[in-house]
Amino acid sequence: MHIQDGKSTEEEEEAQSFLPENLSPNTFPLTPPVSPRTSTTSLLPRRHARSPTNTTLLLLLALVPEGILEAMLIPLYPYLVRATGVDEGSVGYYAGLLSSAFYGPLFITNVVWGGISDRFGRRRVLLLGALFGFSAAVLLSIGQRLELLFVARLLAGTFGANSTVTKGTLGLLWGDDDGRAWAYSMYGGVYGISGILGPVLAGLLVGDGHFQRACWVGAVLMGGAIGVLWWGVKDEEGGYSVLDNQDSSKSYHDEDDGDGVKDSVDDTLDTVDPPSPILPITLYCITAFITSLYMTALPLYLSSPFPGPNQSPQQTSYQVMLIAVTKLLGQTLCFRFVSRWVGKWGCVLLGMAGFLVGLLVIGLRVLGVVEGGLELVLVLLGLAEVCAYLAVIVLITDAASKQSLGLVHGVASTCAAATRTVAPAVAGSLWQWGVGAGGAGRGVVFWAGAFVGALGLLAAAWGLCRRPRVVERIE
Repeated sequence: MHIQDGKSTEEEEEAQSFLPENLSPNTFPLTPPVSPRTSTTSLLPRRHARSPTNTTLLLLLALVPEGILEAMLIPLYPYLVRATGVDEGSVGYYAGLLSSAFYGPLFITNVVWGGISDRFGRRRVLLLGALFGFSAAVLLSIGQRLELLFVARLLAGTFGANSTVTKGTLGLLWGDDDGRAWAYSMYGGVYGISGILGPVLAGLLVGDGHFQRACWVGAVLMGGAIGVLWWGVKDEEGGYSVLDNQDSSKSYHDEDDGDGVKDSVDDTLDTVDPPSPILPITLYCITAFITSLYMTALPLYLSSPFPGPNQSPQQTSYQVMLIAVTKLLGQTLCFRFVSRWVGKWGCVLLGMAGFLVGLLVIGLRVLGVVEGGLELVLVLLGLAEVCAYLAVIVLITDAASKQSLGLVHGVASTCAAATRTVAPAVAGSLWQWGVGAGGAGRGVVFWAGAFVGALGLLAAAWGLCRRPRVVERIE
Protein backbone atom coordinates (compact mmCIF):
# COMPACT_ATOMS: atom_id res chain seq x y z
CA MET A 1 0.00 0.00 0.00
CA HIS A 2 1.27 3.47 -0.84
CA ILE A 3 2.01 5.62 2.22
CA GLN A 4 1.78 9.36 1.81
CA ASP A 5 4.99 11.38 1.98
CA GLY A 6 5.71 13.01 5.28
CA LYS A 7 4.66 10.13 7.47
CA SER A 8 7.17 8.95 9.98
CA THR A 9 8.63 5.46 10.03
CA GLU A 10 6.60 4.67 13.13
CA GLU A 11 3.39 5.70 11.39
CA GLU A 12 4.25 3.54 8.39
CA GLU A 13 4.90 0.53 10.59
CA GLU A 14 1.69 1.13 12.50
CA ALA A 15 -0.31 1.37 9.29
CA GLN A 16 1.28 -1.76 7.85
CA SER A 17 0.51 -3.70 11.02
CA PHE A 18 -3.20 -3.35 10.27
CA LEU A 19 -3.00 -4.99 6.86
CA PRO A 20 -4.86 -8.33 6.64
CA GLU A 21 -2.03 -9.89 4.62
CA ASN A 22 0.34 -9.25 7.52
CA LEU A 23 -1.80 -11.26 9.89
CA SER A 24 -0.12 -14.50 10.86
CA PRO A 25 -2.08 -17.57 9.72
CA ASN A 26 -0.87 -19.30 12.87
CA THR A 27 -2.62 -16.87 15.21
CA PHE A 28 -4.13 -18.59 18.24
CA PRO A 29 -7.73 -19.50 17.28
CA LEU A 30 -9.36 -17.61 20.15
CA THR A 31 -7.39 -14.43 19.45
CA PRO A 32 -9.49 -11.86 17.56
CA PRO A 33 -8.01 -10.52 14.32
CA VAL A 34 -6.93 -6.93 13.74
CA SER A 35 -7.58 -5.37 10.35
CA PRO A 36 -8.20 -1.88 8.96
CA ARG A 37 -11.93 -2.52 8.97
CA THR A 38 -12.19 -3.47 12.63
CA SER A 39 -9.86 -0.93 14.20
CA THR A 40 -11.05 1.13 17.14
CA THR A 41 -9.90 4.22 15.23
CA SER A 42 -12.75 3.95 12.74
CA LEU A 43 -15.36 1.89 14.53
CA LEU A 44 -15.33 3.36 18.02
CA PRO A 45 -13.73 6.80 17.75
CA ARG A 46 -14.67 7.97 21.24
CA ARG A 47 -11.93 8.15 23.82
CA HIS A 48 -11.96 5.17 26.19
CA ALA A 49 -14.55 3.43 23.99
CA ARG A 50 -14.51 -0.34 24.14
CA SER A 51 -12.86 -2.20 21.32
CA PRO A 52 -14.93 -4.42 19.00
CA THR A 53 -13.38 -7.44 20.73
CA ASN A 54 -14.57 -6.40 24.19
CA THR A 55 -18.01 -5.45 22.92
CA THR A 56 -18.29 -8.80 21.13
CA LEU A 57 -17.36 -10.73 24.26
CA LEU A 58 -19.89 -8.79 26.36
CA LEU A 59 -22.65 -9.42 23.82
CA LEU A 60 -21.88 -13.13 23.74
CA LEU A 61 -21.69 -13.26 27.53
CA ALA A 62 -25.22 -11.86 27.65
CA LEU A 63 -26.37 -14.73 25.38
CA VAL A 64 -24.97 -17.49 27.60
CA PRO A 65 -27.86 -17.45 30.16
CA GLU A 66 -30.46 -17.70 27.41
CA GLY A 67 -28.66 -20.65 25.81
CA ILE A 68 -28.23 -22.49 29.12
CA LEU A 69 -31.86 -21.92 30.12
CA GLU A 70 -33.19 -23.31 26.84
CA ALA A 71 -30.85 -26.31 27.03
CA MET A 72 -32.00 -27.01 30.61
CA LEU A 73 -35.68 -26.85 29.69
CA ILE A 74 -35.56 -29.40 26.86
CA PRO A 75 -35.38 -32.47 29.16
CA LEU A 76 -37.63 -30.85 31.81
CA TYR A 77 -40.77 -30.21 29.78
CA PRO A 78 -42.44 -33.53 30.73
CA TYR A 79 -41.81 -32.89 34.43
CA LEU A 80 -43.17 -29.35 34.24
CA VAL A 81 -46.33 -30.67 32.58
CA ARG A 82 -46.78 -33.47 35.13
CA ALA A 83 -46.56 -30.96 37.98
CA THR A 84 -49.74 -29.30 36.72
CA GLY A 85 -51.74 -32.51 37.24
CA VAL A 86 -52.15 -33.44 33.59
CA ASP A 87 -53.14 -37.06 32.91
CA GLU A 88 -50.10 -39.24 32.15
CA GLY A 89 -51.48 -40.19 28.76
CA SER A 90 -51.42 -36.52 27.69
CA VAL A 91 -48.00 -35.58 29.06
CA GLY A 92 -46.17 -36.18 25.78
CA TYR A 93 -48.73 -34.21 23.80
CA TYR A 94 -48.60 -31.14 26.05
CA ALA A 95 -44.81 -31.34 26.45
CA GLY A 96 -44.47 -31.13 22.67
CA LEU A 97 -46.86 -28.19 22.49
CA LEU A 98 -44.98 -26.44 25.29
CA SER A 99 -41.75 -26.75 23.32
CA SER A 100 -43.43 -25.46 20.15
CA ALA A 101 -44.92 -22.52 22.06
CA PHE A 102 -41.48 -20.93 22.16
CA TYR A 103 -40.68 -21.31 18.46
CA GLY A 104 -44.12 -20.38 17.15
CA PRO A 105 -43.88 -16.62 17.86
CA LEU A 106 -40.34 -16.55 16.48
CA PHE A 107 -41.75 -17.03 12.97
CA ILE A 108 -42.88 -13.40 13.14
CA THR A 109 -40.93 -11.75 15.93
CA ASN A 110 -37.47 -12.50 14.51
CA VAL A 111 -38.27 -10.23 11.59
CA VAL A 112 -40.06 -7.63 13.73
CA TRP A 113 -37.33 -7.26 16.35
CA GLY A 114 -34.61 -7.38 13.71
CA GLY A 115 -36.20 -4.45 11.89
CA ILE A 116 -36.83 -2.51 15.11
CA SER A 117 -33.20 -2.95 16.15
CA ASP A 118 -32.07 -1.50 12.81
CA ARG A 119 -34.19 1.59 13.32
CA PHE A 120 -34.18 2.28 17.06
CA GLY A 121 -30.94 0.70 18.29
CA ARG A 122 -29.83 -2.76 19.26
CA ARG A 123 -29.08 -2.29 22.95
CA ARG A 124 -32.71 -1.42 23.73
CA VAL A 125 -34.02 -4.50 21.95
CA LEU A 126 -31.45 -6.74 23.66
CA LEU A 127 -32.37 -5.35 27.09
CA LEU A 128 -36.07 -5.85 26.39
CA GLY A 129 -35.48 -9.45 25.32
CA ALA A 130 -33.42 -10.23 28.42
CA LEU A 131 -36.01 -8.60 30.70
CA PHE A 132 -38.89 -10.65 29.30
CA GLY A 133 -36.70 -13.76 29.30
CA PHE A 134 -36.21 -13.22 33.03
CA SER A 135 -39.96 -12.72 33.54
CA ALA A 136 -40.77 -15.88 31.58
CA ALA A 137 -38.31 -17.92 33.67
CA VAL A 138 -39.94 -16.64 36.87
CA LEU A 139 -43.38 -17.65 35.54
CA LEU A 140 -42.06 -21.14 34.83
CA SER A 141 -40.70 -21.34 38.37
CA ILE A 142 -44.01 -20.47 40.04
CA GLY A 143 -46.35 -21.93 37.44
CA GLN A 144 -48.77 -24.48 38.89
CA ARG A 145 -51.21 -24.43 35.99
CA LEU A 146 -50.66 -25.53 32.42
CA GLU A 147 -51.99 -22.24 31.06
CA LEU A 148 -49.35 -20.29 32.97
CA LEU A 149 -46.58 -22.46 31.53
CA PHE A 150 -47.80 -21.77 28.01
CA VAL A 151 -47.97 -18.04 28.71
CA ALA A 152 -44.38 -18.16 29.94
CA ARG A 153 -43.07 -19.91 26.84
CA LEU A 154 -45.11 -17.72 24.48
CA LEU A 155 -43.74 -14.66 26.26
CA ALA A 156 -40.17 -15.93 25.94
CA GLY A 157 -40.67 -16.66 22.24
CA THR A 158 -42.30 -13.31 21.51
CA PHE A 159 -39.30 -11.42 22.90
CA GLY A 160 -36.71 -14.12 22.19
CA ALA A 161 -34.91 -12.58 19.21
CA ASN A 162 -31.72 -11.61 21.06
CA SER A 163 -29.65 -14.15 19.16
CA THR A 164 -30.88 -12.69 15.86
CA VAL A 165 -30.11 -9.11 16.92
CA THR A 166 -26.69 -10.17 18.19
CA LYS A 167 -25.80 -11.76 14.85
CA GLY A 168 -26.63 -8.52 13.07
CA THR A 169 -24.62 -6.51 15.59
CA LEU A 170 -21.56 -8.71 15.13
CA GLY A 171 -21.76 -8.01 11.42
CA LEU A 172 -21.54 -4.29 12.20
CA LEU A 173 -18.68 -4.66 14.64
CA TRP A 174 -16.56 -6.71 12.23
CA GLY A 175 -16.40 -5.52 8.64
CA ASP A 176 -13.95 -8.05 7.15
CA ASP A 177 -14.14 -11.78 6.51
CA ASP A 178 -11.51 -12.77 9.06
CA GLY A 179 -13.14 -10.72 11.79
CA ARG A 180 -16.60 -12.05 11.03
CA ALA A 181 -15.28 -15.61 10.92
CA TRP A 182 -13.84 -15.15 14.42
CA ALA A 183 -16.94 -13.41 15.81
CA TYR A 184 -19.41 -15.96 14.47
CA SER A 185 -17.15 -18.81 15.59
CA MET A 186 -17.36 -17.43 19.12
CA TYR A 187 -21.13 -17.02 18.67
CA GLY A 188 -21.46 -20.67 17.74
CA GLY A 189 -19.21 -21.61 20.64
CA VAL A 190 -21.62 -19.94 23.07
CA TYR A 191 -24.44 -22.27 22.05
CA GLY A 192 -22.06 -25.22 21.92
CA ILE A 193 -21.06 -24.65 25.54
CA SER A 194 -24.67 -23.98 26.55
CA GLY A 195 -25.83 -27.17 24.85
CA ILE A 196 -23.41 -29.16 27.00
CA LEU A 197 -23.83 -27.27 30.29
CA GLY A 198 -27.63 -27.00 30.17
CA PRO A 199 -28.50 -30.71 30.43
CA VAL A 200 -25.72 -31.25 32.99
CA LEU A 201 -27.07 -28.46 35.21
CA ALA A 202 -30.62 -29.73 34.79
CA GLY A 203 -29.56 -33.19 35.96
CA LEU A 204 -27.73 -31.79 39.00
CA LEU A 205 -30.53 -29.42 40.01
CA VAL A 206 -33.45 -31.83 39.69
CA GLY A 207 -31.76 -34.92 41.09
CA ASP A 208 -34.04 -34.87 44.15
CA GLY A 209 -37.20 -34.16 42.15
CA HIS A 210 -37.32 -30.37 42.64
CA PHE A 211 -37.22 -29.66 38.92
CA GLN A 212 -38.53 -26.09 39.24
CA ARG A 213 -35.27 -25.24 40.96
CA ALA A 214 -33.69 -25.28 37.50
CA CYS A 215 -36.17 -22.61 36.37
CA TRP A 216 -35.19 -20.39 39.30
CA VAL A 217 -31.53 -20.80 38.40
CA GLY A 218 -32.44 -19.87 34.82
CA ALA A 219 -34.17 -16.72 36.10
CA VAL A 220 -31.06 -15.75 38.07
CA LEU A 221 -28.92 -16.29 34.97
CA MET A 222 -31.23 -14.10 32.89
CA GLY A 223 -30.94 -11.43 35.57
CA GLY A 224 -27.19 -11.60 35.05
CA ALA A 225 -27.71 -11.06 31.31
CA ILE A 226 -29.70 -7.90 32.07
CA GLY A 227 -26.83 -6.68 34.22
CA VAL A 228 -24.25 -7.33 31.51
CA LEU A 229 -26.27 -5.44 28.91
CA TRP A 230 -27.19 -2.56 31.23
CA TRP A 231 -23.84 -1.89 32.86
CA GLY A 232 -21.44 -3.54 30.45
CA VAL A 233 -22.72 -2.32 27.08
CA LYS A 234 -23.39 1.40 26.91
CA ASP A 235 -24.60 3.44 23.97
CA GLU A 236 -21.73 5.85 24.40
CA GLU A 237 -19.13 3.13 25.09
CA GLY A 238 -20.36 -0.04 23.46
CA GLY A 239 -20.70 1.66 20.14
CA TYR A 240 -24.39 1.16 19.42
CA SER A 241 -25.02 4.81 18.60
CA VAL A 242 -21.76 4.81 16.66
CA LEU A 243 -22.59 1.54 14.97
CA ASP A 244 -26.00 2.76 13.92
CA ASN A 245 -24.70 5.97 12.38
CA GLN A 246 -21.23 5.19 11.08
CA ASP A 247 -20.07 2.78 8.41
CA SER A 248 -18.03 0.13 10.20
CA SER A 249 -16.40 -0.95 6.97
CA LYS A 250 -14.61 2.38 6.66
CA SER A 251 -11.20 2.98 8.21
CA TYR A 252 -8.55 5.62 8.23
CA HIS A 253 -6.74 3.62 5.56
CA ASP A 254 -9.76 4.03 3.32
CA GLU A 255 -9.52 7.78 3.80
CA ASP A 256 -5.76 8.00 3.27
CA ASP A 257 -5.35 5.55 0.45
CA GLY A 258 -8.62 4.12 -0.80
CA ASP A 259 -7.08 2.34 -3.79
CA GLY A 260 -4.72 0.32 -1.65
CA VAL A 261 -7.43 -1.32 0.38
CA LYS A 262 -8.99 -2.69 -2.80
CA ASP A 263 -6.26 -5.27 -3.19
CA SER A 264 -8.64 -8.00 -2.04
CA VAL A 265 -11.92 -8.96 -3.65
CA ASP A 266 -13.83 -8.86 -0.38
CA ASP A 267 -12.86 -5.22 0.22
CA THR A 268 -14.00 -4.17 -3.24
CA LEU A 269 -17.36 -5.84 -2.76
CA ASP A 270 -18.27 -2.97 -0.45
CA THR A 271 -18.07 -0.53 -3.37
CA VAL A 272 -21.18 -2.01 -4.99
CA ASP A 273 -24.61 -2.98 -3.76
CA PRO A 274 -24.54 -6.13 -1.60
CA PRO A 275 -25.55 -9.38 -3.31
CA SER A 276 -29.00 -10.84 -2.87
CA PRO A 277 -29.49 -12.71 0.44
CA ILE A 278 -31.89 -15.24 -1.12
CA LEU A 279 -29.29 -17.93 -1.84
CA PRO A 280 -27.52 -17.66 1.57
CA ILE A 281 -30.88 -17.78 3.37
CA THR A 282 -31.87 -20.82 1.30
CA LEU A 283 -28.63 -22.55 2.29
CA TYR A 284 -29.27 -21.57 5.90
CA CYS A 285 -32.67 -23.29 5.75
CA ILE A 286 -31.13 -26.37 4.12
CA THR A 287 -28.54 -26.57 6.90
CA ALA A 288 -31.21 -26.16 9.59
CA PHE A 289 -33.43 -28.82 7.98
CA ILE A 290 -30.63 -31.39 7.68
CA THR A 291 -29.37 -30.93 11.24
CA SER A 292 -32.87 -31.08 12.73
CA LEU A 293 -33.63 -34.16 10.64
CA TYR A 294 -30.66 -36.24 11.72
CA MET A 295 -30.72 -35.00 15.33
CA THR A 296 -34.26 -36.39 15.53
CA ALA A 297 -33.54 -39.59 13.59
CA LEU A 298 -30.28 -40.53 15.33
CA PRO A 299 -31.80 -41.19 18.80
CA LEU A 300 -34.61 -43.16 17.14
CA TYR A 301 -32.06 -45.34 15.36
CA LEU A 302 -29.63 -45.74 18.26
CA SER A 303 -32.35 -46.68 20.77
CA SER A 304 -34.22 -49.01 18.43
CA PRO A 305 -33.81 -52.78 18.98
CA PHE A 306 -34.30 -53.25 15.23
CA PRO A 307 -32.86 -52.03 12.95
CA GLY A 308 -30.83 -50.06 15.49
CA PRO A 309 -28.16 -51.17 18.00
CA ASN A 310 -30.59 -50.94 20.97
CA GLN A 311 -28.34 -48.63 22.98
CA SER A 312 -29.11 -47.52 26.51
CA PRO A 313 -30.14 -43.90 27.19
CA GLN A 314 -26.65 -43.19 28.53
CA GLN A 315 -25.00 -44.56 25.38
CA THR A 316 -27.35 -42.62 23.13
CA SER A 317 -26.67 -39.43 25.09
CA TYR A 318 -22.93 -40.00 24.69
CA GLN A 319 -23.25 -40.41 20.93
CA VAL A 320 -25.33 -37.26 20.56
CA MET A 321 -23.02 -35.29 22.87
CA LEU A 322 -20.10 -36.30 20.64
CA ILE A 323 -21.62 -34.15 17.90
CA ALA A 324 -22.00 -31.22 20.32
CA VAL A 325 -18.39 -31.48 21.49
CA THR A 326 -17.16 -31.68 17.89
CA LYS A 327 -19.15 -28.58 17.00
CA LEU A 328 -17.77 -26.66 19.97
CA LEU A 329 -14.16 -27.50 19.12
CA GLY A 330 -14.68 -26.90 15.42
CA GLN A 331 -16.36 -23.53 15.95
CA THR A 332 -13.77 -22.17 18.36
CA LEU A 333 -10.56 -23.71 16.99
CA CYS A 334 -10.95 -24.60 13.32
CA PHE A 335 -13.50 -22.58 11.36
CA ARG A 336 -11.58 -19.32 11.23
CA PHE A 337 -8.57 -20.97 9.59
CA VAL A 338 -10.59 -23.19 7.27
CA SER A 339 -12.47 -20.12 6.02
CA ARG A 340 -9.13 -18.42 5.28
CA TRP A 341 -8.00 -21.46 3.34
CA VAL A 342 -11.05 -22.27 1.21
CA GLY A 343 -13.20 -19.14 1.56
CA LYS A 344 -16.83 -18.79 2.64
CA TRP A 345 -18.37 -20.62 -0.31
CA GLY A 346 -15.72 -23.32 0.00
CA CYS A 347 -16.78 -23.86 3.62
CA VAL A 348 -20.40 -24.28 2.55
CA LEU A 349 -19.33 -26.81 -0.09
CA LEU A 350 -17.33 -28.77 2.50
CA GLY A 351 -20.27 -28.73 4.90
CA MET A 352 -22.82 -29.96 2.38
CA ALA A 353 -20.42 -32.65 1.17
CA GLY A 354 -19.96 -33.77 4.78
CA PHE A 355 -23.73 -34.02 5.26
CA LEU A 356 -24.07 -36.01 2.05
CA VAL A 357 -21.34 -38.53 2.87
CA GLY A 358 -22.16 -38.88 6.57
CA LEU A 359 -25.88 -39.50 6.12
CA LEU A 360 -25.30 -41.92 3.24
CA VAL A 361 -22.96 -43.95 5.46
CA ILE A 362 -25.48 -44.05 8.33
CA GLY A 363 -28.19 -45.14 5.89
CA LEU A 364 -25.96 -48.00 4.73
CA ARG A 365 -25.17 -48.84 8.34
CA VAL A 366 -28.88 -49.18 9.09
CA LEU A 367 -29.05 -51.84 6.36
CA GLY A 368 -26.02 -53.65 7.77
CA VAL A 369 -23.89 -52.91 4.70
CA VAL A 370 -21.42 -50.87 6.78
CA GLU A 371 -20.35 -51.80 10.30
CA GLY A 372 -18.46 -49.81 12.92
CA GLY A 373 -17.04 -46.32 12.64
CA LEU A 374 -20.21 -44.59 13.83
CA GLU A 375 -18.23 -42.20 16.04
CA LEU A 376 -16.19 -41.04 13.05
CA VAL A 377 -19.36 -40.38 11.07
CA LEU A 378 -20.82 -38.34 13.94
CA VAL A 379 -17.62 -36.28 14.10
CA LEU A 380 -17.93 -35.71 10.35
CA LEU A 381 -21.52 -34.50 10.75
CA GLY A 382 -20.47 -32.13 13.54
CA LEU A 383 -17.68 -30.63 11.44
CA ALA A 384 -20.00 -30.38 8.43
CA GLU A 385 -22.48 -28.38 10.48
CA VAL A 386 -19.72 -26.05 11.69
CA CYS A 387 -18.52 -25.31 8.15
CA ALA A 388 -21.96 -24.87 6.60
CA TYR A 389 -23.70 -23.02 9.43
CA LEU A 390 -21.05 -20.42 10.24
CA ALA A 391 -20.12 -19.75 6.61
CA VAL A 392 -23.77 -19.19 5.69
CA ILE A 393 -24.17 -16.71 8.57
CA VAL A 394 -21.20 -14.73 7.23
CA LEU A 395 -22.69 -14.83 3.71
CA ILE A 396 -26.03 -13.56 5.01
CA THR A 397 -24.22 -10.73 6.78
CA ASP A 398 -22.32 -9.86 3.59
CA ALA A 399 -25.61 -9.74 1.67
CA ALA A 400 -27.14 -7.10 3.97
CA SER A 401 -26.52 -3.39 4.07
CA LYS A 402 -25.52 -1.76 7.34
CA GLN A 403 -29.03 -0.37 7.76
CA SER A 404 -30.78 -3.74 7.26
CA LEU A 405 -28.57 -6.25 9.08
CA GLY A 406 -31.13 -6.89 11.80
CA LEU A 407 -33.99 -7.28 9.34
CA VAL A 408 -32.11 -9.67 7.04
CA HIS A 409 -30.96 -11.84 9.94
CA GLY A 410 -34.51 -11.77 11.26
CA VAL A 411 -35.88 -13.09 7.97
CA ALA A 412 -33.18 -15.79 7.90
CA SER A 413 -33.91 -16.86 11.48
CA THR A 414 -37.65 -16.96 10.77
CA CYS A 415 -37.15 -19.23 7.77
CA ALA A 416 -34.78 -21.46 9.74
CA ALA A 417 -37.26 -21.66 12.63
CA ALA A 418 -39.91 -22.87 10.18
CA THR A 419 -37.65 -25.63 8.86
CA ARG A 420 -36.65 -26.66 12.40
CA THR A 421 -40.34 -27.03 13.21
CA VAL A 422 -41.09 -29.17 10.15
CA ALA A 423 -37.95 -31.34 10.06
CA PRO A 424 -38.55 -33.34 13.31
CA ALA A 425 -42.04 -34.31 12.18
CA VAL A 426 -40.69 -35.34 8.78
CA ALA A 427 -37.92 -37.38 10.42
CA GLY A 428 -40.32 -39.19 12.73
CA SER A 429 -42.76 -39.98 9.92
CA LEU A 430 -40.02 -41.25 7.58
CA TRP A 431 -38.52 -43.40 10.33
CA GLN A 432 -41.85 -45.02 11.18
CA TRP A 433 -42.60 -45.60 7.50
CA GLY A 434 -39.16 -47.11 6.90
CA VAL A 435 -39.40 -49.50 9.85
CA GLY A 436 -42.84 -50.61 8.68
CA ALA A 437 -41.74 -51.01 5.07
CA GLY A 438 -38.61 -52.98 5.96
CA GLY A 439 -35.80 -53.73 3.56
CA ALA A 440 -34.08 -50.72 2.03
CA GLY A 441 -36.80 -48.46 3.43
CA ARG A 442 -35.23 -48.65 6.89
CA GLY A 443 -32.59 -46.09 5.95
CA VAL A 444 -34.91 -43.74 4.06
CA VAL A 445 -34.80 -40.95 6.65
CA PHE A 446 -31.01 -40.68 6.40
CA TRP A 447 -31.06 -40.93 2.63
CA ALA A 448 -33.62 -38.13 2.53
CA GLY A 449 -31.18 -35.99 4.51
CA ALA A 450 -28.38 -36.94 2.12
CA PHE A 451 -30.58 -35.93 -0.83
CA VAL A 452 -31.20 -32.50 0.72
CA GLY A 453 -27.45 -32.26 1.32
CA ALA A 454 -26.86 -32.93 -2.37
CA LEU A 455 -29.25 -30.10 -3.24
CA GLY A 456 -27.33 -27.85 -0.89
CA LEU A 457 -24.06 -28.91 -2.53
CA LEU A 458 -25.40 -27.90 -5.95
CA ALA A 459 -26.70 -24.58 -4.60
CA ALA A 460 -23.34 -23.80 -2.98
CA ALA A 461 -21.50 -24.69 -6.20
CA TRP A 462 -23.79 -22.34 -8.11
CA GLY A 463 -23.07 -19.56 -5.62
CA LEU A 464 -19.33 -20.16 -5.96
CA CYS A 465 -19.60 -20.00 -9.77
CA ARG A 466 -21.47 -16.68 -9.58
CA ARG A 467 -18.74 -15.03 -7.52
CA PRO A 468 -16.28 -14.48 -10.42
CA ARG A 469 -19.02 -12.58 -12.27
CA VAL A 470 -19.36 -10.20 -9.34
CA VAL A 471 -15.59 -9.66 -9.29
CA GLU A 472 -15.57 -9.00 -13.05
CA ARG A 473 -18.41 -6.48 -12.68
CA ILE A 474 -16.48 -4.65 -9.96
CA GLU A 475 -13.29 -4.47 -12.01
